[in-house]
Amino acid sequence: MRVCPKCAAVYREDVAFCGVDGTQLVDQVDDPVVGQTIHRFRVLECIGSGGMGNVYRVEDTETGQIHALKVMAGELAANRTIVRRFELEAKSLSRVRHPNVVAVRAFGGTKEGLRFLVMEHVQGLNLKDALDRHARFPAARAASITRQLASGLSAAHAVGLVHRDLKPANVMLTSEAGFEYVKLLDFGVVYDTEGPGDTRMTRTGLLMGTPGYMAPEQALDRDITASCDLYALGAILYEMLAGRRIFPDPNPVEQLVRHVKDPPPPLRDVGGLEKIAMALLEKDPADRPSSADEVVLEIDRLNSRSLRPSRQHVRSVAERDRNRRYEAQSPSSDLFASLSRDLEATTDSPRPPKNPRQGVGGLLGELLVQMGMITPSALEEALAVQPTTKHRLGRLLVERGAITEDRLLNALSRQLGLDIWRPTAPHIHPRVLQAVPRELATEHRVLPVALKREGETELVYLAAKDPLDQTVTSAVQANLPNNAQPVWLLAREAELERALVKNYLAQPASA
Repeated sequence: MRVCPKCAAVYREDVAFCGVDGTQLVDQVDDPVVGQTIHRFRVLECIGSGGMGNVYRVEDTETGQIHALKVMAGELAANRTIVRRFELEAKSLSRVRHPNVVAVRAFGGTKEGLRFLVMEHVQGLNLKDALDRHARFPAARAASITRQLASGLSAAHAVGLVHRDLKPANVMLTSEAGFEYVKLLDFGVVYDTEGPGDTRMTRTGLLMGTPGYMAPEQALDRDITASCDLYALGAILYEMLAGRRIFPDPNPVEQLVRHVKDPPPPLRDVGGLEKIAMALLEKDPADRPSSADEVVLEIDRLNSRSLRPSRQHVRSVAERDRNRRYEAQSPSSDLFASLSRDLEATTDSPRPPKNPRQGVGGLLGELLVQMGMITPSALEEALAVQPTTKHRLGRLLVERGAITEDRLLNALSRQLGLDIWRPTAPHIHPRVLQAVPRELATEHRVLPVALKREGETELVYLAAKDPLDQTVTSAVQANLPNNAQPVWLLAREAELERALVKNYLAQPASA
């Protein structure tokens, strides 16, 4: 890398002289910013690079807390427009106080001329990497992420800011206490609808944003409004539900043209969430939801109809001091989804993963009480008799009449991040049935319902009453071929038994 020996600016391009102070640059292997203390923040390491510059992990020398520090790249510091945009990002973020928007701790410049922005340090996985890893998301998880993004966008729109570059790479997924939280990042191309014209820094013919998520009016260089962010939100929701972009054309110009002219391909039915995605992707801004708050309300209506927990109130530090609440995100399943992914791990070893069920029953009971599905006394009675039975807590509550099976499945689907199998035909294709031995299906009540090829791996979708029963998962893991990977689905007991009878028990065993 090339660095300035005077101000320590790092250059990513082949430049001869520093744009900050005019000093001749030198070649250097080590990053000169690492080890410095900038405005009471000691720089520990470089953790990434963005459009504006490098991002570092830093420690507050006064409190010991860890934060993220963005330092503008040297080759950009000589451009006054870009410097002002960097400052606008800092000022814009500092105006938004919301748990789903990354918080600004400090910003400014060093006496040598380096421009910096200190933000909360968010550990996790960005949504782009998560989509690359998992492709299609369960509907419950997609709804939770969309709701949180809409809630964060609402806070930004309320102070006159349009993100203008909402995309999966600018969305961070993190977890706390078993819930998945969304953090909206990178307001580097933010548009201030309330600021004076010279602060907007937008010229005719200069497009700001990412082609795959750009609203038609944004692509046509028309007026920028909050509805542009809603279109991008719809593109993200579409990608989570479909497992692919709306228009996956690698040519950016073709993507822009298709966003302007072509309707998005239809989505499968996912309980109404697909209608929200299509409404957000309307070409005319007037046909989209009127605000991000309306998206939040629509998702809450879907949650209410499916009897899932509708939301969890999360407060920022400032709002907690004022005893006010932001309605943020629905409880999601980062922890429990990771548990289920452990059970779906590759079959490199015949040993099943360690049973993650320990402690889940109590958490399920607390969730059911919080949702108002059972009373605290019903939970206490079930937990008291559970040691004398062989049933899991949920099944025991159903047998005792404390909760219906449908409500239990909806709660488990939310908690574990698993889809619910709802049969559309009485018979399963013979090739699918061959994926699991007959004895395994009849003894452990596991039904293969679909097969899907992903590269060299064959995904076997299995419906079961209890996908985290270690006896069942161990037996399945031991009997699947080496190139097969189980994907678990929740199933209603009556539907599962009928399907087993029609596909296995009513058929003679093969010789």
